Amino acid sequence: MRGLNELVFSTTNQCTARCQDCPIIPSIYPPMKMNFATIKRVIDEVDAWGTLRLVVFTGGEPFLLGEDLRKAIAYISEKKIHTRIVTNAYWAKTKKEAIEILSDLKTLGLTEINISCDDYHQIFIPLENIKHANEAALETGLPALLAHRRKPGGRITVEYLSKI
Repeated sequence: MRGLNELVFSTTNQCTARCQDCPIIPSIYPPMKMNFATIKRVIDEVDAWGTLRLVVFTGGEPFLLGEDLRKAIAYISEKKIHTRIVTNAYWAKTKKEAIEILSDLKTLGLTEINISCDDYHQIFIPLENIKHANEAALETGLPALLAHRRKPGGRITVEYLSKI
């Protein structure tokens, strides 16, 4: 039986960054955020096929969903489905805060976090936030991926990041 293995929710058209090449920002549409009820309904429909293995939350910035994101991760985790968040880490203002947030999400069932880190995002998000989020992921045992797009002539490269 064929089915859907991975489901990606573009949770909101709102973001704490305004990356010049982002198709979501600036938006000509009014602000939109998904809610838990909608996420749950879609998960239930797709999970009924019996093939769903991963749900990804992206945005805009999925952390702007607040409690609805927490509820969704917990609900999906109960179904033994993996979850991933793609974020710019605006919320990781301190290492302590980042550890608290990721510990909570891991307890709820989050299985992976992807952190956007490049010259596009770092105009708006301090590189220190990326460091806090990455260190928090390491300390909590949550697999993390730094999602990097090379900007021609940009200062943030893989080599640059490996030195900080």
